[in-house]
Amino acid sequence: MTPTLSDYGIDRLNTDDRIALAVAIWDSIPTAPPLTPEQCLHSETRRSEHHADPSDVVPWDEVAAEADTRWTT
Repeated sequence: MTPTLSDYGIDRLNTDDRIALAVAIWDSIPTAPPLTPEQCLHSETRRSEHHADPSDVVPWDEVAAEADTRWTT
């Protein structure tokens, strides 16, 4: 039987504590899971596109600002 959130009391944690727990669990895994074939293909495609036109990028501060706008409204 697979344990549930309520088995461990996780369902009673607030959102910040759940996120912290999820990060702690993820960080405890010694290696990242392998990429799927689709993820590998996507990564290779993006890498090729970047090598073809390295100037076609969005600066990190713009990405972060856009993410803040999307997730805080």
